[in-house]
Amino acid sequence: MQGKEGCSCCRKHLAGIISAILFLIIFVAQLLRIFMGWSLMINGDEVPVWGSWIVAIIAIIMTIWNFKCCCCKRCHGSKGHMPPRTP
Repeated sequence: MQGKEGCSCCRKHLAGIISAILFLIIFVAQLLRIFMGWSLMINGDEVPVWGSWIVAIIAIIMTIWNFKCCCCKRCHGSKGHMPPRTP
């Protein structure tokens, strides 16, 4: 019998949740930049605000995708939990 730390599905589930949270933080940071009017300088050049819109859209898509992958019914049963192991 394997413990939870040995289950590759559990590791993938945790990695998906962590990825989704990181993409959500990126999304919120981009929205803050857009709506608070923060400027972003890279190597002396200002990055245009439309770049933040693109990054925000990609980040929210990746957030949703990662959360959906983490909670797929095929891997985790109908309630988003691991299915019981059969002997």
